[in-house]
Amino acid sequence: MFALRVKVNYNSFYIFIVQNGFYFILNQAHQLQDVLGRDNFFIELQDHGLEDQRRVNPKLIEIAREIGAPFLATNDSHYTD
Repeated sequence: MFALRVKVNYNSFYIFIVQNGFYFILNQAHQLQDVLGRDNFFIELQDHGLEDQRRVNPKLIEIAREIGAPFLATNDSHYTD
């Protein structure tokens, strides 16, 4: 199982979408889905109440709908001793 995950900060990903165009990102996601298989590719969503996530998540949802990929809702968990 693989997920399209925004590993860089959300603001950088949003700028990447703006600079490269939504359809470039959509095409990249579709190519990944073709390589990995439709049952093995997910779009990951996180919501920590951050403004950058509020801007990017709708784009990720749109990508998922366009290529027919399911969502994977996750959350960052950090533990300290």
